[in-house]
Amino acid sequence: MRMTIPALLLILSVVLAGCSTVFAAEPDPNGEIRIVLEDYDIDPDVIRLKVGQKVRLVVVNQGRHLHELMIGRNVRVGNGLTEGFAEDFFAGISDIQVEGPGMIMGLPGMEMEGMDMGGDKMAEGEMAGGEVPAQKEGEGMDMGKETTPPAEEDHGEAQGEAGHDEGAAAGKFGPIAMDLMGEAHGGLMVMIDPNMIPPDQATILTFTVPPDKVGRWELGCFQERGQHYDDGMRATLIVEP
Repeated sequence: MRMTIPALLLILSVVLAGCSTVFAAEPDPNGEIRIVLEDYDIDPDVIRLKVGQKVRLVVVNQGRHLHELMIGRNVRVGNGLTEGFAEDFFAGISDIQVEGPGMIMGLPGMEMEGMDMGGDKMAEGEMAGGEVPAQKEGEGMDMGKETTPPAEEDHGEAQGEAGHDEGAAAGKFGPIAMDLMGEAHGGLMVMIDPNMIPPDQATILTFTVPPDKVGRWELGCFQERGQHYDDGMRATLIVEP
């Protein structure tokens, strides 16, 4: 029987829809999934989680530039800059545990107007690795010095990627009010500087996926006033019931 073009197109669309589901990365039997930050990409492109899963997001930076990982939706744009997500995926998730060398900022429930990424001493309540302890609300810090980008490529890193000195450790912070961003860069952020952290050292976020997160979300990096996101440094997160 000869098939019409509309029928063929319908079959093709169904096949493609099925393929997009098949190619979504999922956590292994231990609930672990590896997320690689690159210049300028996030791998895997699509991640699928399920409600009730206890997951471990293992985040590494294999690029040559400072990158961050944020998860949310409804990208916010202001003054021509891509400034972040209007809705933070981690808001309301209470069992988040953090371990590893990355700088962790904006954990839910914390509100701060600034931070110091240049001091040698850890902030009160801050520790290197392991589960991150509670920090007093309102503890603020000053922005530190900028990270010098690699000499072989200038992708504009000197225009807004604040770094931190040797000795800085992972900690629990609030939204950062960056002058370069125009307003608070809200939401949980994992920031990894390759000048300080080797690419084989991971920062791990462990949490249980709650029912209210069902739907489609994005992973993104908004360094360089959002230029990394605009350059394609993003991925998709799908949460299923």
